[in-house]
Amino acid sequence: MKWVNDLKVRLGYGVTGNNGFGNGYTTRMYKANDMWPTNGIWQPGYGSVRNVNPDLKWEEKSELNFGLDFSLFDDRLWGKFDVYHRKVDDMLYSVNAPMPPMVHDKIMKNIGSLENKGWEFELGGDIVRRKDFRYSSSLRLSHNKSKINNMGDDGFFLDQVTFPSPGNPGTAVRLQNGVEIGQFFVYKYAGLDEDGKWMIYDKNNEIVPAVDGTKSNLVAENKHFVGNAIPKVILSWDHTFRYKNWDLSVFLRSWLDYDVFSQVNMYYGLANDSQLNVLKSAYTRNRNIKDEKILCDYWIDDASFLKIDAVNLGYTLDLKRWTRYIQSAKIYLTIRDVAVFTNYNGINPEVDINGLNPGFEYVNNTASMYPQTTRFTLGVQLTF
Repeated sequence: MKWVNDLKVRLGYGVTGNNGFGNGYTTRMYKANDMWPTNGIWQPGYGSVRNVNPDLKWEEKSELNFGLDFSLFDDRLWGKFDVYHRKVDDMLYSVNAPMPPMVHDKIMKNIGSLENKGWEFELGGDIVRRKDFRYSSSLRLSHNKSKINNMGDDGFFLDQVTFPSPGNPGTAVRLQNGVEIGQFFVYKYAGLDEDGKWMIYDKNNEIVPAVDGTKSNLVAENKHFVGNAIPKVILSWDHTFRYKNWDLSVFLRSWLDYDVFSQVNMYYGLANDSQLNVLKSAYTRNRNIKDEKILCDYWIDDASFLKIDAVNLGYTLDLKRWTRYIQSAKIYLTIRDVAVFTNYNGINPEVDINGLNPGFEYVNNTASMYPQTTRFTLGVQLTF
């Protein structure tokens, strides 16, 4: 087929381990602790560094992948498509340990299996290919979903992401059998009463006050799995234009249909006597709330965004006729972090979406607390 330049079908399977954790978990190690008086002399005491687990073994990740690569129409159109299925067995994780008999409150264990499915698609081409003008574009899409298959015995769970003081709101993630990664484990917001106090949905989906007199309904059994912190689609779209000695590149990126829990809004978005430095939203969006913060999905927003990552404009000067030492000089202007288009109410919708606890904008993380700055770079690139 003359219109097909390249066509490849791929099938792969493999098993790998995980060395992304510290050493010494199976070896008895000691360190100096406090000083203790012995016969009138202060002596250093020595104790174990961590709880030792002699039964640890390799975490195993097995992956099955099917892919397709293609290039068509005199290499004017190209792309690839991959579908994968990963399974992680004997996951290595630090879990709570009973004290006693153990000395420390954490121990590394192999605690279950995780399943990961997804696809990736890339399509690119020369949209216009002429003597003095060329326009090329490439589009990349990906989708991923992770699920915990097994964490041990039925009923076993791990509560993660402890929110800091003041208020000690609790934890916002629960890992247990059959739960998809990326869900928040919080109270469901059901509105405000006439006094501006929180109303929530209890375990039976009935509307109750968060605090009713001396009775608090803010207990774990009234929490719900809500939201999705992993984007349904991650997208990037690059454009390159060339006209004679000019070139222009525009790089776009987008995460679609995902949620972010903003600790920034939760901790600084309410006007009350205990918090003097607050956001403007405390007197606009949240002005009707006359209560302390609680761990509910009111603070979860759809964070879908479109970002212009970078724009690069350049002009190339041919210097061969002027000097034999320099072949060309390219003058360029690059603008990075140009703009973000989003309805997200926090500072930056681009939070960490990896690992077991994705989707949080933390108050103690300077990467998310400070807005990104737009950077301008003017430069010259020489070819000798």
